[in-house]
Amino acid sequence: MSTRLILLYGALVAAAGLGLGGCARDAAEPERIPRPEHPRPDFERAQWLTLNGSWEFRFDPRDEGVERRWYEPGARFDRSILVPFCWESELSGVQDRDLREIGWYRRRVTAPAEWIGRRVWLRFEAVDWEAVVWLDGEEIGRHEGGYSPFAFDVTEHLAPGETAVLTVRAFDPTSPELPTGKQSPDGFTFVSGVWQSVWLEARPASYLDKLQLVSRPTPEGWELTADFETAGSPARAEIETPGLAPASASRGEDGRYSARLLLPDAVAWTPETPTLYPLEVRVTGADGETDTVRSYFALRTVERGRYRDADAESILLNGKPVYLRGALDASYNASGLYTAPTDEFLRRDLELAKELGFNFLRIHGKADEPRRLYWADRLGLLLMEDVPDCRQRSARCRQAWEETMRAMIERDRNHPSVIAWNLLDQAVDASARPWAAQKWAEAKALDPSRLVEDNASDAHARTDLDAWSFYGEDWEAAREAIETVVAETHVGSQARYAEGHSQAGAPLFPSEYGAVPAGGGDRDVSFGFKHLTNLLRRHKAIQGSVYAGFTDVEQAHNGLLNYDRSPKESGYGAFLRDMRPRDLLGADFVGYLGPPVVEAQPGQRLQLRTFVSHFSDREQPPTLQATLVGVNDLSGDIELLGNPRKVRWERYGVTEQAPIPMTLPNLRNFTGAVTLELLDESGKRIAANYVSIVVRDAERSPRRERVTPRRLALRVDPGDFAALAWEGSAPDAELCRRYGKFWGTGSGRVEYRFDVPREALAAGVEKIELLAELATKSAGEKLDWPSVVHPADYPQTDGKKHPGAVRLTLGGEDLGQVRLSDDPADARGVLSHFQGFHSGSYGELVVLALDPASAFLERLERDPALRLTFEVEDGAGLSIHGERTGRYPIDLTVILSTRDALPADLR
Repeated sequence: MSTRLILLYGALVAAAGLGLGGCARDAAEPERIPRPEHPRPDFERAQWLTLNGSWEFRFDPRDEGVERRWYEPGARFDRSILVPFCWESELSGVQDRDLREIGWYRRRVTAPAEWIGRRVWLRFEAVDWEAVVWLDGEEIGRHEGGYSPFAFDVTEHLAPGETAVLTVRAFDPTSPELPTGKQSPDGFTFVSGVWQSVWLEARPASYLDKLQLVSRPTPEGWELTADFETAGSPARAEIETPGLAPASASRGEDGRYSARLLLPDAVAWTPETPTLYPLEVRVTGADGETDTVRSYFALRTVERGRYRDADAESILLNGKPVYLRGALDASYNASGLYTAPTDEFLRRDLELAKELGFNFLRIHGKADEPRRLYWADRLGLLLMEDVPDCRQRSARCRQAWEETMRAMIERDRNHPSVIAWNLLDQAVDASARPWAAQKWAEAKALDPSRLVEDNASDAHARTDLDAWSFYGEDWEAAREAIETVVAETHVGSQARYAEGHSQAGAPLFPSEYGAVPAGGGDRDVSFGFKHLTNLLRRHKAIQGSVYAGFTDVEQAHNGLLNYDRSPKESGYGAFLRDMRPRDLLGADFVGYLGPPVVEAQPGQRLQLRTFVSHFSDREQPPTLQATLVGVNDLSGDIELLGNPRKVRWERYGVTEQAPIPMTLPNLRNFTGAVTLELLDESGKRIAANYVSIVVRDAERSPRRERVTPRRLALRVDPGDFAALAWEGSAPDAELCRRYGKFWGTGSGRVEYRFDVPREALAAGVEKIELLAELATKSAGEKLDWPSVVHPADYPQTDGKKHPGAVRLTLGGEDLGQVRLSDDPADARGVLSHFQGFHSGSYGELVVLALDPASAFLERLERDPALRLTFEVEDGAGLSIHGERTGRYPIDLTVILSTRDALPADLR
């Protein structure tokens, strides 16, 4: 990452309560400038001019631009681009994803006349990968590195009041030997060219160059140390925060300045109290001119260590254990890719993470926009930043990666939200381990105030976090894997460590987990998220976790939110009112020991084992309320409230509770859940969970059943259709019978036959009811990334609905058209999850009634085969769930109500 002339690896982001400063605006620019806010609120000068907006642009597919002197003002440019968006993005106005490699940018710039007496600097926050810059045809510098900021003093070419033509050649080879992070042919879209803000800035001859802030608690209060470097010939320097006298900085033998502030009554920064304090750094030169940089600081520490008399190390925030409830965050968006559309988008993104219940994000494979880190500082969200990794490790990769790592740490080390660096996504091979260990030591030396993870998978050498990752839906396999990891975690263990290295007490930390991997299809994640999170919270040794992921990204569909940040429906609220993922993401957690679905017999007595994980500051033990809820095969709702009980808990630990006795309904078919709520003394929910219950007494319900003396139920498996005429795509009868579900896309007609016994007709049929669990069937209309199709695709329920209608005919009588709202899939489809088919799919419970006329009964007398027909004409498809799939334990069921009692032996 070399920059000819001057390279500035700037600082970070802006202070709460400090304005945007005097942002001048070029009169030639349109009024609506994208991303007009100051790019670096932590390192902000008052005099600046954004250069974001429309630039002239052209590609250079034959790499002829330099030879043909396109950097000269008269060269022809054939299109425009909107800076600061990469040319692959929609917001750039170019949206070309054909790996163009070279793009040329040009625009006229005028340095404000009021900057007379100051130096004019041209700043770029990020250009991927290489940038060469000209003013009026003269090269002023170049830079390599797709994530690091750089700057040039251009006063000799663009003095205050003057205008010049600015030209930039961006070259992005998208090489596997460069640290591109998650940008790859089989990963996410590449990002090329200018992708962060460009601006002019005025400085005096002597100015602040680099700033490092470190806070620590002392017996007298919090102490802030500011170490900084200057350029030019400074005569004095000082720092100031409101309410305290300015602190003069002393200059060391190395030329660096240092100043200290003591804040006796200050508030520490935490996710719950994200307190920021404004800071000004002033550097005055021998000429009397002062450079004022506005920043901010927070007071917090992060380390690993034993808390009091604990038997293992924890992650300590301000000296106390913190449970990291994290999500993997690639920090992409659909319209801008790497670059947020607006500053409000950045803020809202992090607000959404907090609303979901996360207190931590692992920014995955990307050095993020400084303003995103600023909003994390301000809103209170802990961050780990990944240094972008290479796909092909080589000498070139190592050099580029090292420069990226150093630039990231220098740029972002003042953000209180950033508590950890992850150096590599995957472990290195044996030959590179000495290098990786050296880089860990270098990162710790560059920033001893944070945790450093050597890699996010395994084969560790030196690390502050004992990380590992796992994916999988199978509960038993996940349980065994987690328990094995926990059992192998102790000082001296070589598990997950490279040869010649062993565990030294680093806290155990799953850096990535999930039921659906990035290439696992577009399907429900809520079911797996719940039971995998439950497994992890069971173990005191585990100090946090990172769920993959925060949002969907392109073809990766494992987020709790969609790619456009719209919500997905978890379905948890069907079992416990208003339950959402955040109820599983609190500092305190209630869980259960055992599988996510318990299969039991009617009337069986259970001893439900539960536990509480306690990482909040609450002292008063809460109440645990258990409730059995569900539905039987005749659509009857059941709710049984258990006795509330006080829990036992241990601060920063996991405590198993006394078993909860529970007698299940004496019903042949029942599907439901035992819900668990932790309630505070006012009855407010602290945490919630549930374990699903499936009650069955046989492989399948009887096809004919006398349910009361005057009611007879007739059942048909949806796979046992009598006739099929389908124009769309439909499975064959064998598949339908295997899974107990009928599904077909498009339009068509399917017919079923119920054999009505003569005894029922003789008893006088007065009413006929139909029970069916129905949904439409999408043919791909609900896919969010339809260019990538996976056999497991069954999109999770969200705002994108697939409505339709089906007409029902029973015994020749038109029952009318039933409107179906969607083809949903989420945790409500517990039977589909339990069977492992059509992940979480389910339907609506449709109940129709018919008072049969005499003609209808006469037809039944002649032919007791009662035919039920479903006909779809609108192309929305049809799903018919049986008792083995969906949400309700119900096959297609016809209930005959009779005038007289049915024979007792009628079966």
